[in-house]
Amino acid sequence: MTEQSTDYDSPWKEIIELYFPRFLEFFFTLAYAAIDWTRPYEFLDTELQQLEGDVASA
Repeated sequence: MTEQSTDYDSPWKEIIELYFPRFLEFFFTLAYAAIDWTRPYEFLDTELQQLEGDVASA
């Protein structure tokens, strides 16, 4: 019997990326107020995934 992998994580990541400023404003009000939103930002989720492979081999 094959095991199916269910992806529960991706929809949440997509929603947070899409509404990132509003997400921070709602959940982390002080952090939102301290951020200069005129400057661009980028998500570094792929860098974290690269580190995960290194940890698994250690």
